[in-house]
Amino acid sequence: MTAALALTSALIALVAARWATVLVRPRSPIPERPRRPRGGCPTTDTLATYLDALAREVRSGRHLAAALADLPKPQLGARGGDNPDRAIVEHTIAASLRLGGAVAPALDAAAAVLRERSASAAEAAAHSAQARLSALVLTLVPVGFAMFGIIASQRTRAAYVHSSIGLACATVGMALNVTGWWWMRRIVRGAA
Repeated sequence: MTAALALTSALIALVAARWATVLVRPRSPIPERPRRPRGGCPTTDTLATYLDALAREVRSGRHLAAALADLPKPQLGARGGDNPDRAIVEHTIAASLRLGGAVAPALDAAAAVLRERSASAAEAAAHSAQARLSALVLTLVPVGFAMFGIIASQRTRAAYVHSSIGLACATVGMALNVTGWWWMRRIVRGAA
């Protein structure tokens, strides 16, 4: 009985410590420095900066092909339609090379589109912050209340630990709680 109480207290302390660091350290939707996402693809800001550099070179009188040859290229990752930012860069450069015309404004417009897409994604992440916090609260409150009941009340502890029905209810409740957390997290991620 004492071992179960100590184990429960240790589990509560670990969960509380983990979530306290998550709540204290706010996550900014806009990173301080550009980070490479998984898969080796550059960030949207890196691609926009690359297009700006190309536009500067073209405005200074260089041909786009010469600027492409001289400027260090960001690693665009594997070919495929999974990165729309990469597709914008590739289509803008290909159309500018093939068609000519006003190349610098086309590169500037593509960079502006990339920055707007990045800002829109950051705004969506900021707007979903309340939903993420609500999901966290709705997940932790039932667990915390059950742990408080186990620690504070001998009858509650006996119902959870010594009764097969109480243990089954606690197990089903925990499974439903984890499922609800996963579901809310998935909904919020889809919105952001």
